[in-house]
Amino acid sequence: MTGQSPPDTTPGANSPWRDRRLTPAERADALVPLMTLEEKIAQLVGVWAGADPSGTASPRARPT
Repeated sequence: MTGQSPPDTTPGANSPWRDRRLTPAERADALVPLMTLEEKIAQLVGVWAGADPSGTASPRARPT
């Protein structure tokens, strides 16, 4: 064993938009072309996963 951490296999882990050495503009330039239209629209209006269009957490997304 070399004492090194195993490689991060999280999807997108080695993607440029996660590279903190890049400027925010460079990171955005790398990410935006890969986003779907729906993801871009969600960013404009603040619709997040688990929220309805009003921004309220949907019953499915609330912890039980």
